[in-house]
Amino acid sequence: MIQDFSNNKQVRGRKKYIVFFVITIFIIILGLIVLIYFSRGNQISPAIEEGQIISAPELGQWSNLKTDKISFDYPPGYTAEEREKGYFVVFKDGNKELSEAGINIDARLTGANSNYEQAVEAARNNLTDRVEKDLSPGQTGTAGGIKMYGKLNEGLGQGIPTLYVFLRDKSGGAILIESSGEIINEAVFDTIVASIN
Repeated sequence: MIQDFSNNKQVRGRKKYIVFFVITIFIIILGLIVLIYFSRGNQISPAIEEGQIISAPELGQWSNLKTDKISFDYPPGYTAEEREKGYFVVFKDGNKELSEAGINIDARLTGANSNYEQAVEAARNNLTDRVEKDLSPGQTGTAGGIKMYGKLNEGLGQGIPTLYVFLRDKSGGAILIESSGEIINEAVFDTIVASIN
């Protein structure tokens, strides 16, 4: 009795081809998922460039907050609050979900901020993927400073994109302007920084 095994070989060949095809598709899908996951963390990195200041016609009717320690402008549609003497928060009105990061301004000149060099060095040590730019006195109403962008290196906010500006105060301390989060409105941030006196 002779059996015809040629049909079984064809079935086995098709099964191998189908298994190979399914595994290939699975690997491609897995690769895309990994690529999307890792690219999400790197897509938000504002460039530190010249010309980020909003021009006068675009400013509209900005408000001014002035105290005995500091004066700065903030845009319409935003609120500025002094949460503590010398510590201010500027945030978008109705921003309940925090879709856009707020801007913190610390003009208390206490703790690490009592010494400009120490404050800047502490921030450098707490940022990864750091990009820096010096700010000349003409770019701010103060004696100049430094702008830094990176991701927090440690602590509760580890990995969160953060933008710092340290302005040199005439007393030798540092006025800190900071914003952290996935969406930082750098044009508003830079314009507030440029208005600080």
